[in-house]
Amino acid sequence: MDRLPTPQWPDSRGPGHRNSADLSDGYSYEALVSLLAQAVAREAGIGEMLSAAQISPLNVFYEDLHLDPEQQVRRVMGFLDLPRQFEPDTGLVRQGDDIDEEWVQRFRSELQRRWENTGW
Repeated sequence: MDRLPTPQWPDSRGPGHRNSADLSDGYSYEALVSLLAQAVAREAGIGEMLSAAQISPLNVFYEDLHLDPEQQVRRVMGFLDLPRQFEPDTGLVRQGDDIDEEWVQRFRSELQRRWENTGW
């Protein structure tokens, strides 16, 4: 299977890096809706492939891993039926900042404008 492209915002430090200062005026509701649709479609496709192969994956969410890495690593180890006798070192570093949170709240608000019931 080919690697799926990951959208990234340009940054002078190279691929995979973002410069928050460059993003403050770069918000685009239309671009975020497009990226969300792509992510949902990819997740659905992966779900179909796993289902066809009769594979039930364990979902691990970044936010949960960031908040409690030991618990999440123990969940993974238990799911894989592996011994849980070690201290996990995830090496995770929070990448979000105030601009990210502003974008999340702005996007949620714009997305839900036409909804009768809001979910977030």
